[in-house]
Amino acid sequence: MHRILVLCGLIWLIVSLALPAIGCQQQAIEAPTPAPAQSQTHIRAPEPTPIPLQEPQPEKKTVEVELKYDYGKVSNVMSSCGGYLVDFMPPATPFTITEVRMMGGVFGEQTRDNFEISIWNKDKEVIYKDELPVTMFTSGSLGEVKVDIPNVEIDGKFFVHVFTGTCRLQGISIAADDSVFNKHSTLTSRTFEGDKEQQEWHYPSDLWSGDKSKINWMIRVVGTY
Repeated sequence: MHRILVLCGLIWLIVSLALPAIGCQQQAIEAPTPAPAQSQTHIRAPEPTPIPLQEPQPEKKTVEVELKYDYGKVSNVMSSCGGYLVDFMPPATPFTITEVRMMGGVFGEQTRDNFEISIWNKDKEVIYKDELPVTMFTSGSLGEVKVDIPNVEIDGKFFVHVFTGTCRLQGISIAADDSVFNKHSTLTSRTFEGDKEQQEWHYPSDLWSGDKSKINWMIRVVGTY
């Protein structure tokens, strides 16, 4: 019994001495220092490029004009064994021809069923041509004849040619206005090479038709630009 008590006392003493050492070891263990928080880099999104506002463009207006050299005063009528030629300069380009207007009539014996109308460019090259019935003109009196042109576009000076091929009292005659000095009207002759502008005026000087400066063909052009 006495040995048991002594043994228990020794065990208690060993345990008592060991506990402080264990406690010191526990106090010596330090908690790990937390790693510093890494700073976050914020990537800034690029700002959108502003899109300039487009102002609405004003709608282009189409202007219709009538080109002419006469004042609507019929001085006389004149036939041609060839054709009638008038040059025009548009107010702006491109210019679109939509109609040709003529003052004329059929007089005497009608020898042809058709007449021709054509548009020439500045180099006198044919860019449009059509054949139409003589019956578009009034027989025995003057009247206005309107011929539709299918939107022929030109970029400068041009010519209107009306070929009738009817000499005096054989069909179509075109009216002339002598109130304006003529600088744009003439006659043509038909050759194997085509229609050519007459270089000489073959009418006697003692006749009304002999003074070319007084003969403005009453041929007009309607167009847009």
